[in-house]
Amino acid sequence: MSIEDVNSIIQFYCRTEKVAEARKIFDVLRDNGVIPTIFTYNTLLSGYARLGESHNAINILKLMEQNSIQPNVVTYNSIIDSYGREGKTKSANLWLGRMEEKKLSPDIYSYNCLMRGYAK
Repeated sequence: MSIEDVNSIIQFYCRTEKVAEARKIFDVLRDNGVIPTIFTYNTLLSGYARLGESHNAINILKLMEQNSIQPNVVTYNSIIDSYGREGKTKSANLWLGRMEEKKLSPDIYSYNCLMRGYAK
């Protein structure tokens, strides 16, 4: 099974709000020496964001960085989205600032995630 196949399975679980199942697959993948791609990390991060579980999203970000995977706009958008869903606009804005510090340009989705938080 290729990493692309595993990514598809993780994506399916995340889209159906079965992020705990996706995380199990992610952990087995890593335990077996398979290196997750940025897509793998971002998919799992996005799954946690949809559930408004910013603490888990941050843990995935930390794993990315520990494994020398550089976060991208999608990564930061997922974190901003997670905080927005929780109504934590101050934290969402903080992460928008961190994104800009990393020389990544926020996009329309970044601002939509913020707006979601302000609408709560």
